Amino acid sequence: MAALAVVGATILSVILMATATLASPGFALDPATRVPVGDLFPGTLRLLTPFLNITGSFALILGAIFSTYVFMPKKRVLDYSLDPNQPGDHFLFNLLIAPVAILVNFVVSLPGAARALLTGRIHSRAPATALIALGAFIPAITDSLNRFGSTEFFEFGKFLGVVLLFVGFLVSIEVFSEIRIPFTRIRIGGPRAERAERPTD
Repeated sequence: MAALAVVGATILSVILMATATLASPGFALDPATRVPVGDLFPGTLRLLTPFLNITGSFALILGAIFSTYVFMPKKRVLDYSLDPNQPGDHFLFNLLIAPVAILVNFVVSLPGAARALLTGRIHSRAPATALIALGAFIPAITDSLNRFGSTEFFEFGKFLGVVLLFVGFLVSIEVFSEIRIPFTRIRIGGPRAERAERPTD
């Protein structure tokens, strides 16, 4: 249902954008900071942006945090299983407790993940996706402040978000695991295998 609501809101926003008429010169700026603001857009269209932007930001942030959890060293204090072959009632129960279990296990695993990071024993995707989550979170906050009339951090938030996303991209060894000479099939180097940490008691 949530996915259908997002798709419906996206289609509606496209229609509203295509039919919207903006007063000249076609844009509006904050008089103090000269940052673009959405004052010229119709209220019906502006009401959709928080819904789409917030849900999109949360999807990216939560996805990156979950990827960090998958690849970081884990300590399970709350056990669960999403094995599709288990009995239906067991699967439903585990599905219900999984969000709480993942959150609790993530928090208690943070000290071990920090030690692995400092000693260089952590999977490269864990810090990479953590940086991506942070890179998505900061612009989401500064964009939200923009909607409430605070535009001072708008450009800084965008810049910091891009930097963190790029650094997260570079941190993952997969970026440089296989380098190809452009327009050829010649490869330099080969992939380095990394394994996600298994849960420990």
